Amino acid sequence: MMTLEQFEENLDLYGSDLSIWPDHLAHAADGLLKSSSAAQFALEDARLLDATLDAYTIDAPDAAFEASLLDLAPKASVSVQQQKGGIKSWFSLRLVTTATAALACAAFGFVIGIQSINSIQMDKEADAFVSASLDGTSYTDEFWTGEEG
Repeated sequence: MMTLEQFEENLDLYGSDLSIWPDHLAHAADGLLKSSSAAQFALEDARLLDATLDAYTIDAPDAAFEASLLDLAPKASVSVQQQKGGIKSWFSLRLVTTATAALACAAFGFVIGIQSINSIQMDKEADAFVSASLDGTSYTDEFWTGEEG
């Protein structure tokens, strides 16, 4: 069973022509209309509104009105023809940003490559120090003078 509030809500959604309502809603609305004078009044009110909206017409605007609207439109500062092929298109923000990112990546790759080529090379003393630390040999003053103990 449909309430008056639901009926009014469906009138707002579907209009006063019950034949275009979904079948289950139209059937419930018929039942409410048979028992409720408030629903009948709401339907008549919706029909009056629909008829008024259907009868409302708007005259086409005249040329002077259209011209005045076009005069209010903002003017383009640079023509499309000037933008095409100009130096501005070569140095757009997107191009500069992309080129900067590519250059930064290339520089980073160059630095990493140089560092991998020039890896840390140990001299004999450093090599002996590492060997001694791994062997558990003590580090005495004689070690530092080049004489291993």
